[in-house]
Amino acid sequence: MARIIKAWLAVVILAMVLFDIRTVAVAAPTSTDRLPLDLSSVPRLDYENANAQAFADKGLTAYLAGDFATAILEFSELLKLKPADARVYYNRGNAYYRMRDLERALADFSETLKIAPDMYLALMNRGNIYSQLKRYKDAIADYGRAIALKPDQFLIYFNRGIAFGRMGAYAKALIDFTQAIHLNPKDALSYSSRGDVFYRQSDFEQARKDYLKAIELDSSLAHAAERLRALPIRNGSPVAATQAIDNSTITAEISHRQAIARLVSLAGQSCLQNGENEKGLAALAAAKNWSAVGDIELKKVSNGTTTMVNGWTFSDEVGSVAVMQSKVNDAQGVYICSMTAKVGSPQAFEDFRAEFEKQLRAAPEGPVEQASDTTIRYWLPHKPTCDAKTSLVMSSERGTVTVRMLHGRKADGA
Repeated sequence: MARIIKAWLAVVILAMVLFDIRTVAVAAPTSTDRLPLDLSSVPRLDYENANAQAFADKGLTAYLAGDFATAILEFSELLKLKPADARVYYNRGNAYYRMRDLERALADFSETLKIAPDMYLALMNRGNIYSQLKRYKDAIADYGRAIALKPDQFLIYFNRGIAFGRMGAYAKALIDFTQAIHLNPKDALSYSSRGDVFYRQSDFEQARKDYLKAIELDSSLAHAAERLRALPIRNGSPVAATQAIDNSTITAEISHRQAIARLVSLAGQSCLQNGENEKGLAALAAAKNWSAVGDIELKKVSNGTTTMVNGWTFSDEVGSVAVMQSKVNDAQGVYICSMTAKVGSPQAFEDFRAEFEKQLRAAPEGPVEQASDTTIRYWLPHKPTCDAKTSLVMSSERGTVTVRMLHGRKADGA
């Protein structure tokens, strides 16, 4: 699986925990709180039972395919054979989170910690869920335990700073963001988040410095640029540094919007026009010189439900992009096509959504799901025999936007 992980999942930016035999996917439960980067402290365990390994493999395959309900079933079966394996609870908790079942995710992370109280990743993830549930004292307690176990992990301080900020404890939030910056001085979000605290405290000069540093480290941080423009002026005229950011942002914004428009157009060409046409999509990929994913790698990411038939990766001005095409095994003529692009900032997600709905004349179906992954669903007219059942998934954690289209169905159920 090494090449497909590099060629495709590297685009999707899915962090993973290495087992002795296999890998198990790791999710980070929040949009603001971020994915742990140092995964080496997770305990290892040899799977000696072939049935247990089969359930682990199926659970991993389902998780990576976005079929979290199946992943939960497989991990639950695995728990019958390995009831004392903390990692199985941990990974099932991540799957529950992706299903937005926070209470069950919370229960699984808690069970993980009963078995392995020193697993700082579980402490961080449980703390992140507590923070989402506005149980800030519980979140801060878990972050404190995680810091005691991993005092050099800047992300724990960052996440605790977010929790302190959400509960209005700005002085403590400043301390944690400052420590996160000390441990990782190249992390733009830590500067931007500390700038937000200074902003709320009306310390606009310090906020300005942090926003400027955040943009210096990551020019895609539209939030920091927007806050710079919103800062009060001094002596009756705009601050020079802010004005310079405004001018450069205008030029960058024009280029950015053009790139977003091209990316949305590409989603229409690839997944709407050719989502169920293997030869047509392959011809488009050849014309654009996309890098193909090999047949062997495609077979490795296929499963009992879907068979991957095509896959490519390429680079665009916005970022790295992957286009994947699969067919549904138990329904003749039903295909799934997805395009995943790394776009970076939350503003870029919203720009993509607005352009997507404009170009494809799409209206959202039902409420928008606000979570770590924001999912918006549509039915896009395609041809008389089928509509494209479409999901637009925007992930702040991974910095990606995914257009996923299911062909071979009608919106009226035909």
